Amino acid sequence: MARIADEQLARLTRSGRAELPDLAFGLAIGVAAEVVGLTESRPGIQRRLDRFFPEEFGRPGFTRRRNRRDDLISHLLDEGCSAGVAILETDVFLSRLFALPGLRMVSPPRVTVKAEIDSYQLRNLVVAVVTSD
Repeated sequence: MARIADEQLARLTRSGRAELPDLAFGLAIGVAAEVVGLTESRPGIQRRLDRFFPEEFGRPGFTRRRNRRDDLISHLLDEGCSAGVAILETDVFLSRLFALPGLRMVSPPRVTVKAEIDSYQLRNLVVAVVTSD
């Protein structure tokens, strides 16, 4: 998790600015890929998932299954791997992000409520740092 967070923040420090939701999405995908063993899959999973979950997707086509199955997702849910992992990811990522020298917000976020997933969403929050050049 820490390595993947550092990789996402390296993208920010190389370019000097990035959308925070994109960095966080990259972290979530990277951690999930490590957990389920998709580390050697072909590149582009973030782009494919972003197309699968557009901003205005209505009701998502995925939900927790009504009946447990004998698969990795059911096992992880049984073990309680859900919100706790997300909170840990957030802690690791934001601790590192806020430690970057010169971090500033370039554009404020647009916050939307996503009733379909019982959550909120940040869009267009751009952050910047001094590049290493």
